[in-house]
Amino acid sequence: MPHTFDVRLAGLHWQFSKSPAGLWQIWPWKLDPFRMHGAAEKPCVCVDLCPCGTPADMPETFPPLLRKASGFFTNTVHRLPDGDVLWQMSRTSTEQPVLRMRTDAGWRRVSLLLDETASAGAAAFEYLSQITPGLFLQRGRITFHAALVEYRGSAFAVCADSGTGKTTHARLWRDCADALILNGDRAVCAPTETGWTAFGTPWSGTSGEQLARCAPLRAFVVLERAGENTACRLEPSEAFAALLPHLLYPSWERALAERALALIDDLLRRLPVYRLRCRPDEQVVAVLRRVLWEDEDAD
Repeated sequence: MPHTFDVRLAGLHWQFSKSPAGLWQIWPWKLDPFRMHGAAEKPCVCVDLCPCGTPADMPETFPPLLRKASGFFTNTVHRLPDGDVLWQMSRTSTEQPVLRMRTDAGWRRVSLLLDETASAGAAAFEYLSQITPGLFLQRGRITFHAALVEYRGSAFAVCADSGTGKTTHARLWRDCADALILNGDRAVCAPTETGWTAFGTPWSGTSGEQLARCAPLRAFVVLERAGENTACRLEPSEAFAALLPHLLYPSWERALAERALALIDDLLRRLPVYRLRCRPDEQVVAVLRRVLWEDEDAD
């Protein structure tokens, strides 16, 4: 019988299942800080990481909704006749599938169908980061490719192109200002009556930075490399264009895409977005702190 355990992610009850034979797997430690004990309510998302075979029809039968090559692997997404969605990771050189998952049409359940990665379940767990933006969005949360930093009880998200230095910037805040890195790669955000809240999650890319915390969201920062450290607030039209490339959502799902745009519109009406041009040095922390906490003592 599978082992199940309950966690709270972005304020939502999720339930994970795994095989007893996989007790030695290393990935569950990432969920430990998020675990719930004695949960009374039913989970809104169920994730079954016990491999349960493959569907009768191979995904090649159906045109891909999305196809993206990344290094040695290619990720594809396919719609099945029953409305479910099949997620597949294949070796780019041979097109051999090594990982398959399935989500139901209502974004309530994720099932692992195939895992030939020989990674003790770690690859399957990390692959969930491809799927979670849709799971969160179905429940009113949006996900950004961003580092999430908490300072003095509120958080800000740092967006940047891959390799530009968002995790480096987050670590400067940790090292120079005693800030907390809630996540080094993903920011999951939800609207509240008074503003927005940002959540740490177990998926943090290659940064290895994640905490089971949430904080009121203060601002977004779009980071660019430059020879000097400067920060300026963007106008709403500029802010939308700057943030949209960092928004993660299932673009093939029209209803969810419209929901994502409605949420980002609400976010931009209530939160500032800044462009930070900077060097990767400790002075940039002081520059951004003066902007984000201009009405407070930053000493």
